[in-house]
Amino acid sequence: NPQPSQFASKSFPAVATTGWISTQTLGPSCQQRLPIHSHRSECSGEQAMQTDSSMQQVPVIGVMGGSFNPIHLGHVLLAVTVRETKPVDEVVVVPVFKHPVKTDLLPFEDRLAMCELALRGKGITVSAVEQETGESNVVMLQALRQKYTAGCQLFWVCGDDVFEWIESVKGQAMMKELDGLIVQRRLHRVSGDNFHKSPLDTAWLAAFGERNGLKIDVIFGELPHFSSTLVRNSPTN
Repeated sequence: NPQPSQFASKSFPAVATTGWISTQTLGPSCQQRLPIHSHRSECSGEQAMQTDSSMQQVPVIGVMGGSFNPIHLGHVLLAVTVRETKPVDEVVVVPVFKHPVKTDLLPFEDRLAMCELALRGKGITVSAVEQETGESNVVMLQALRQKYTAGCQLFWVCGDDVFEWIESVKGQAMMKELDGLIVQRRLHRVSGDNFHKSPLDTAWLAAFGERNGLKIDVIFGELPHFSSTLVRNSPTN
């Protein structure tokens, strides 16, 4: 069994550039938060480990957006896993207010209330920022950043299906508003009870992080398979 000390750290490893990929499921070995002055500043591994009382410890916010139509156990487990094992100060769940494609969403107020109920007492924040902005992605992230200390870091918490659209125009615009990604490896249904994990090219992912100035952390531990579609289609629904 793993010793408690293996899980004591929740800090990202110090690295030479802002483009990196961590392949560790739980807290890497670095014991200190990177001292960063502003959004996407670069520092060497040695500099990252230096402490300076004049440096402000910038908050790191994990942002988990989605339709949550409805929220389910998989969402809750991912949010709590990130909160407990990654170097974030807060995890914020942001339900979509108006989806550009989906037309079968439950009312926003209902989805927001279900998120609050499902996450109550788990140390997770639920935000109605999209109701304030009326828009998702870039505009939402810009508005959310304004609610925190200047220079805060935003990490998008998501499943690995993000790689299907991350290089699109929308995806690239969104990446410019982020400091990093925390990506959960997911099981994808093939047919019936057959599932598989999509191939992950870690070399491409590291290069992508380097090009976009993003820190990328991949959670390889499996979470149980759930989906909002399964919940909506359940015979007991």
